[in-house]
Amino acid sequence: MDIIFPEKLLPREVLPKIISFLEAENIVLLTGARQTGKTSLLYLLIRHLWNKGILPSQTVYFDLENIYDFSLLENLKDFNDFWQILKDKGVDQRKRVFVFIDEVQHLKSPSSFLKYLHDHYKPRFKFIVTGSSSLEIKKKFTDRVVEP
Repeated sequence: MDIIFPEKLLPREVLPKIISFLEAENIVLLTGARQTGKTSLLYLLIRHLWNKGILPSQTVYFDLENIYDFSLLENLKDFNDFWQILKDKGVDQRKRVFVFIDEVQHLKSPSSFLKYLHDHYKPRFKFIVTGSSSLEIKKKFTDRVVEP
């Protein structure tokens, strides 16, 4: 799993609180204004998981401001498509997978996508997502979400 971390990641006070939600069943949703460090938090969480023994092949990161990542998720037809994307990204599908999605509000129906995967495969997937449009996202996610 090739995730390129920025050279300098500043520690965040909220990080321990977010880490405490990684074992919960709910989707973790990080909202906030643009350029406030949400993406950096995702990188810090990934690094934390790797330092705790989670393999890079158990983490996958999608940046929905990247047209390639956006089109992968926006054009899914079914769950098998999602499995194929994970396989193509080198994810070990035999273990629990931490799925990081940055700027989830860009998806047409993020709640439907995440709800389906969460409801049917929650022991296998842990979703940690960010979004800049807080009000829009809160309308779309009414349950199954933990906001630190």
